[in-house]
Parts: sequence; structure tokens; C-alpha cells
Amino acid sequence: MVNGFTSRSVNLSWTPPLNAHHSPVTHYVIHVREGEGRRWAPDLNGGVATPGSANSFRVVDLRPFTTYSFKVAAVNAAGRSRPSEESYYAMTLRARKYCTILKLLYQPDNRHQVFLLLSIVVVQL
Repeated sequence: MVNGFTSRSVNLSWTPPLNAHHSPVTHYVIHVREGEGRRWAPDLNGGVATPGSANSFRVVDLRPFTTYSFKVAAVNAAGRSRPSEESYYAMTLRARKYCTILKLLYQPDNRHQVFLLLSIVVVQL
């Protein structure tokens, strides 16, 4: 289930497996698919491993304003489970655009000293 999202991340949560075959879940593997209508990798190798057995995770380093779907597989001493059904599609937000304005001010004084003042302003567009 998608709980929240930004322009570059999605928060996921899921229900732990009902039957872990008498072995606790050590971690989960999140499979990420970008776009709609694309096929999942045939063997679902790879994916993003969670650091522990918590049933929520933030997927990061995503592209802004892009559609994603996700599958989750549990891992324990017996191996990796079959992946879950895919999530509903989630679209990351548009990225914020910023403009940086640099301003350099030259200000001589009457003692032959020069003062330079640099100011940087970051403006959200």
C-alpha cells in the first residue's frame, strides 16, 4: 500500500506474511516498476532490500512526475517468497524549480580599500 510520496520518494507499507514456515522474516525485497503497461522483469531478480523486518519502507531516488508500481517479497531462512500482487500506480510529485541569483557589489572607500559583498538568493519558481 502506498502511504505517501514526494517528488523523489514513495512510502510503502504491507501486511507481513501469514505463514513464514516457522522462520521469522529477516527482511523484505521491494520490486519497483517505472511506468504503466511495462512488464515486470521475468524473474524479479534484484530489487531493493529493506534493512530489517519492519513492514514499511521508503523507496528513494525516484524520478519526479513519474508513475511507479511496487511488489514486495519476504525473505527468511527458507528463502524468498513469491512477490505480492502489484500495488496501485503511484505518481511522484513534480520537482520544485529553483533559481539562484548571485549579486556582487563593489564598494570602494576613501582609504583605498575595496569591499566586495556577495549575496546569494534562492527563489522558488
